[in-house]
Amino acid sequence: MAEVNGALYEVTSHLCSRLYAELATDRPGPIAEASWEALISITSAWREDPELPEGMRELLPIKPH
Repeated sequence: MAEVNGALYEVTSHLCSRLYAELATDRPGPIAEASWEALISITSAWREDPELPEGMRELLPIKPH
């Protein structure tokens, strides 16, 4: 389980880094959009987890902004 958690952290960290780098260009392109969509996909799966701690569901977005 620790390996899975570590891998998920690495993936989300990488996606966030790519997204922030793109947003810093003032002209984000397809990489920013793909990164955001991937992060939304991950949070959607988390929202459905029956073991999600109380109060966390409200913090996870349910659709792209």
